[in-house]
Amino acid sequence: YRDGSKLSQPLNSQLLADDDDEAEDMIEELAAAPAQARAAAVAERIVERIVERAPERQKLPNRRKAYTQKAIVGGHKVYLHTGEYEDGRLGEIF
Repeated sequence: YRDGSKLSQPLNSQLLADDDDEAEDMIEELAAAPAQARAAAVAERIVERIVERAPERQKLPNRRKAYTQKAIVGGHKVYLHTGEYEDGRLGEIF
């Protein structure tokens, strides 16, 4: 997505810490806590992992590998164009 065009990002399903010991401790604490406390802990982890992370813009190269796919939808021609970073990751789609 281009800058500012996507207000929400897909959430990562892993909400617990990466360290095994910390993850086990957190699982035990969450299992013993009431539902409201569990929801608050999960929401806090989401904020830490998703919302507080400042996105860093990586500009696409001026000359980049791109694909254009033509399709016909309801009798109309539609073109899907994608541009890639140098390492092959999707950089733009329109």
